[in-house]
Parts: sequence; C-alpha cells; structure tokens
Amino acid sequence: MLEPQKHPNETAYKSVIYDYLTRASVNYMVIDHLPNHTLEEIASLVGIAEHALLRVVFLQDAQGSLMVILPEDYFLDIGLLCASLGRELQPISIDKLGKLFDENQISDYPPLPEFVEIPAVIEKDILNQEDIYFKPGVNDTLVCMKRDVFMKFQKTTQCINFSIPITHLSHLKNPEGGVSVKVKQLTPLRIKQRVTQTIELPAVPLMASMILKLRFDPHATVGNLAEIIEKDPSLSAQLMSWALSPYYAYSGKINSLEGAIIKVLGFDLVMNLALTIVLGKAMRVPVEGPMGLREYWRFALCCAAVVETLVNLMPTEKRPIPGLAYLAGLLHNFGHLLLAQVFPPHFELLNRYALTNPKVNLRLIEHYVLGVGHDEIGAWLLEAWELPPEVIAAVKFHHQEEYESEYAVYSNLVLVATRLLRRHHIGDAEETTLPPKLLAFLGLQEEEALQALDYVMGQREDLNILAGQLLEPQPK
Repeated sequence: MLEPQKHPNETAYKSVIYDYLTRASVNYMVIDHLPNHTLEEIASLVGIAEHALLRVVFLQDAQGSLMVILPEDYFLDIGLLCASLGRELQPISIDKLGKLFDENQISDYPPLPEFVEIPAVIEKDILNQEDIYFKPGVNDTLVCMKRDVFMKFQKTTQCINFSIPITHLSHLKNPEGGVSVKVKQLTPLRIKQRVTQTIELPAVPLMASMILKLRFDPHATVGNLAEIIEKDPSLSAQLMSWALSPYYAYSGKINSLEGAIIKVLGFDLVMNLALTIVLGKAMRVPVEGPMGLREYWRFALCCAAVVETLVNLMPTEKRPIPGLAYLAGLLHNFGHLLLAQVFPPHFELLNRYALTNPKVNLRLIEHYVLGVGHDEIGAWLLEAWELPPEVIAAVKFHHQEEYESEYAVYSNLVLVATRLLRRHHIGDAEETTLPPKLLAFLGLQEEEALQALDYVMGQREDLNILAGQLLEPQPK
C-alpha cells in the first residue's frame, strides 16, 4: 500500500523542487511509487482520478515561451489556445527543454511557472479539483496539494478553457475558433474533390507508371526492372545501399543493381520498394515531426516486415500475393504524405496537435481537425493513380476489422501488423488486441503473430538504419 508522507526531509526525497516548495512554506504530501511508472499507472496504484493529475506542455512563439498546464487525461486544443491568446504557438523542441531541466537536475516538468520563470496558462477545469497531483521531477514520487495551495503558485497565470477530456474527442469536431480560414473551408467532401481532381495533384511519376506496367507483365525480367530503376541514379544507389546493409547480412560482392536484385533483395521487394520511394518523392514532405518522412519510413518498413513475416506463417492455401502484401504494408499510411503535399495548413496543424498530445491516437486527431482520416485520404489518391485494388483496400480499411471483401486479407494483415507494433509504441493503431475472428480468417494463432513481432523487433535497429538511408541523399 502506498502511504502519503508530509514534508520530505529524508535524503531520498531531496530535490530542487522540494526545496522550492519547502521554502514557500506550503503544505503538501509526497506519495511514493515504483520508479518509471507512467502517470496513468500511478493514478491506478494510488487510486486517484487522472483528471486530478496534471501534465505540462511548453510552447513558444515570437513573444516567448509559455507553460501550459492541463489535466493528464485532457486533449490540448492548440488551435483554440492560439486563438484565445492571439498567438502563433509551436511546441518547444526536446533539446531546448532538456537544457532547461537538466540544469535543475529534474526529469519531469512540474507545473510551477515561477520555478522555471516562464509565464503560464492553466486549464480552467482544474479549478474544479479539490486535490492536485503532479510529478516533481523525482522518478519515484508524486506531490499532492490542495487546489487553493496550488493556485498560490499560479499568481500570474491565466485560467481559461482550451482543452477537453480525451474521452469526448471522438464525438466532437474542432471549433472554428482554433482553425484558420484556409483550414475551415475544406470539408471532407472538398478534400475528396481536391484529391480526385488530378489538377490538384502531382501526376503519377513516369517511373512509377513504368514499374506498375512491369508488375503486370508476365514476361518481366530482373534486367527490365534494373533498367527502369537505373534511370534514377539516386534511387539505384539507395537500393544498392540496402543490399549492402547489415539487415541482409550478405557477405559477397555486389557490383550492379541487377546483382543486388538477384543475390540479395529479390525481384518483388525491389519493385515494391522502388515504387513506394518513387511515389513518395512526388510529395514534398518535411523530414521531422510525428507525421514527417522519417517517422513514415520507420513505421512503413516495420509494418511491411511484420506483414511479410505473417504471410510466411500463414497456411499456403490462405496466403495472399506476398509482394502485394508487402507493398500494402509500405503504403498503408500514404495519406500522411498526401496531406503534406496538397493540404500544408492541415499537415502543419496536425503535427502541432500530435506533438502536444502524444498519448492521443493520431487518427482521432485527424477526425477532430479534418473530419476524415489519412486512411480515406490515401485511398482516394491511390485510386486516382490506379494502384492495385489489393493495396487500395489495405490503405482504406486497415483500421476496420469488420471489413470483408476479396481483398480483405491485405487489410487484415496490415491491421494485425499495426496493432502488434503498437505494443512497442510504434504507429497509430487505436488498440493492441488481435480479434480471434480475424486471426482465424488469416489461419494464424496469436502466438504465431507474437513470434512475428518479436522477430521484427529483433531487427528494429537495422530497419531504422534502412529508413534513414531512404532520407539521405545518395551519391550519383
């Protein structure tokens, strides 16, 4: 049982935050818990509501930095906050935050604006709580104090409403106050119109058309594929670097792209990977950010690897076309790249929401801001580009376990892969459970699915290196 304790004088409780509170001569309690617990786990152990636990987000703009204080289980509507304050706030970089708090030798961000000498704004709903809890920067303790005592540390803090309970998020749409005119004008119907009208989009890259044509040519050879890819020296170099990577552990010599395909990578892998790279290059996407190109490739490669492993574990009679399944894993989140290309204001806003609400599912945020998810947006584009229907189905329905059609095996494989990866905090799946009916459809046992996950996670570092190689300019 966890026992609260008053005024921590013991060495174990020594902290600059505790020194600060003690000098302020306020009453507070310290609650012990095991190290490295999340706030949700602590709340469950101690028996307190999550809305009594506080979290802190740091933002900045030309006017300076701002500490934002809100309940742990609330969604920060950064657009609404900016509109309320008349500011253009952005999340502060992790590096800058690290320097600020490393100097004070604390590991968490306590909601004490005067301590860090940063002005603050506080969610007004906090005033409804009788007791307030927060982490003081010591890994195994939690501070509790009365609301009135806590508010003494918020003398210059503005109290306004700028957040909502996360549980309400799926039933709401973004209020107009937090969205620019440019964003307001685009309803889901208008988004679909812009996606399906090719005048709004980059044309299907010529090389992508050539690769797609080759896919359906029964007489296609490795030489044909290499000839197409070698028209782009950068792409050719990227694929060569893949063949030489530790992930494939090939110890022989590779002197040509054709050799890389035959000896290491294989025809299907090179065709699908080249197609994804070429389609991605048609989009102007920032590298960093939760929806940036780096995260896209890390997630895409892990998902495709899990899908590939699952296919190999399936009974022969149930297996889909392996190359198409792998391609579905690579392209399932292609809607994020499209958002960056065609809807830059939306993309920038979604990244801000994602950065300030890291525990909220990205698809929930998309529906809150746009009224539509990346799965639908990506499918609209791939339909316009006439990609294989198997891939389009996987892109459109990989969040829907009820989906049934002749192509459901592809969407189901991606669904299982993304839910498995979510157990390692990778990707945007809304849950981690594997539906028994879906596993039975695929001819898999849950133990086999977990083995596939373990196998891919054992190669995660190498996959991240490969993802990085897809971002870096290659020698010509």
